[in-house]
Amino acid sequence: MPGIETPGISSTLVSNTVTLQTELSLHIATRNLQLDFIGTSQEWTSLCMDNFEFDPRV
Repeated sequence: MPGIETPGISSTLVSNTVTLQTELSLHIATRNLQLDFIGTSQEWTSLCMDNFEFDPRV
């Protein structure tokens, strides 16, 4: 039984498109994780600095 053929669209094109979409999704997910980590680090730094008491006598 023959597969469904769509004029102008090859299986290679579909495969390449899916591969690019997957790579882009992974890139975006990785970038979001990096930004989350940076945000969390900045929050911890801010929290620590807020609770840090500077004593000029030292």
